[in-house]
Amino acid sequence: MNREQPGVDYNPYTPIITVPIALILVFVIFTFFPKIYSFFPLLGTLKIVLSTGIALLITFTVTHRNYHNFTAYKNPIFKAWLIFFGVMFVGLVFSRDRGLTQGVLIADAKIFLIFLIMIKILDNYRRLDLILAVFGACGVGMALFTVMGGQIIGEYRSIAIETGLFADPNDLGLLLNSTLPFLLFFYLTGRSKFIALMGMGIIVIAIIGTFSRGAFLGLCVMGLAFNQLIGRKMKRYIVLVILGFILVIMVAPTAHVERMATIINWGASGEYGITQGRLDAWKFGFVKGFEHPIFGAGAGMSLYTMGAKHDWHLMHNSPLQIFIEMGLVGLFFYSLLFYIPFRFYRYIVRREKEFSNEELLRLRTTLLALIGFGVTSFFLPQGYSPILFMLSGFLLIESELMTGKLEQ
Repeated sequence: MNREQPGVDYNPYTPIITVPIALILVFVIFTFFPKIYSFFPLLGTLKIVLSTGIALLITFTVTHRNYHNFTAYKNPIFKAWLIFFGVMFVGLVFSRDRGLTQGVLIADAKIFLIFLIMIKILDNYRRLDLILAVFGACGVGMALFTVMGGQIIGEYRSIAIETGLFADPNDLGLLLNSTLPFLLFFYLTGRSKFIALMGMGIIVIAIIGTFSRGAFLGLCVMGLAFNQLIGRKMKRYIVLVILGFILVIMVAPTAHVERMATIINWGASGEYGITQGRLDAWKFGFVKGFEHPIFGAGAGMSLYTMGAKHDWHLMHNSPLQIFIEMGLVGLFFYSLLFYIPFRFYRYIVRREKEFSNEELLRLRTTLLALIGFGVTSFFLPQGYSPILFMLSGFLLIESELMTGKLEQ
């Protein structure tokens, strides 16, 4: 093996787990399965994620020469994130609440640090698949507690955890839609098919249990995207989508159907809210965004902008959040985080005969997760979500590995 070959390590004797990779696993579990703090509250007190990040930085600094993603920092996805952060820093100049903006910057800088290390050390498919499996398992874990909460508590919008990153049912739905495709990947590649199928079923039921309209729309769009990305190549698996929608029909209570019907409700306000109110909030935010059109009003400032309408959370839209807080420049680079992976996919499709079915399925299902995130977050103010960092990282690593294979 040529150690100077960018992006590739095909040595089967390379250990899957190293100390930095083990620390990445700890970060993923305690970030995307926060229900675990209910069982180990002391770890929350000890700030396990922060401690893991510090240990990860130290161990990576010592061992970075052992990893082979040499060109990861030259990847267009990384460059888009780097400039995106640069725009966030510029926003400090215009922010009316620099303390809040600085807080958002620091929080995202911590996740960005994990992203920087992850894209370097996951330098072969065995290591990447380990993280994908754990990330997907976190979604199943949260989904399981969501379903249990719905059965035990009986709430029409059951949640998996009382507080934390995914306490809101809409945010929980965003996580579930983003992890579902990775269970699909392991099912389609024949690894732990029964477990993966059960996990997908639990997640779909949990998405219904959240009563999140954005999550439901994201699930529907992923079903359509599945046909375009995978179904055309593997027609026998179209039955998965059909079974998925049958499952939705079987488990969805009447209240869920009524809530989903409000997606196109233009009438008076009712128990579940109306579409018109959200559209009015979007129009208001869009107009206010042009008060600082270039670099925005500063990260976190949409809280004040939408607060002028007396209900800031009605914004419920990540692109609008980015536009208000980071202007047209920030919105452009935010859009690139979604555009670049699909541009790379078009390039790969032209040379798909040079890749195995598993390599192509991994890329397609990760794109499916990005679609699920994009659609669901269109109805949520989650422009800086750690989920997007993870999905961008996975796609960057896959592009490095696939490009490296072509160059070999």
